[in-house]
Amino acid sequence: MAIRDALWACPACHAFGAIRKDGSDEACSQCAARFDRTGGALIRMRDRHGDTVVRTLPEWESLLPPLDQPPVNRVLGPQNALVRNATPPAPVRVPRHGGTLRTRA
Repeated sequence: MAIRDALWACPACHAFGAIRKDGSDEACSQCAARFDRTGGALIRMRDRHGDTVVRTLPEWESLLPPLDQPPVNRVLGPQNALVRNATPPAPVRVPRHGGTLRTRA
């Protein structure tokens, strides 16, 4: 799992959805903090001042703003979505057994 998928906001500046892929690391587009994985399940953050902090994912998550708080940069919220309907049910042939399975409508 990518770090940006686990952290919904930057732990350093609290900008929602600001962590993006940047080369082999991930970085915050707002404050330039850089994130990468270290041994085990630890995540390392290097801020723009050169300070480094290593924590577990639950420890990082405890520093994030709550999801029910409206984000300043309006990243979270209503999003357009494309919905496609599946084709009608059709028989599935099982040649090995010679039978036919039918899907339910």
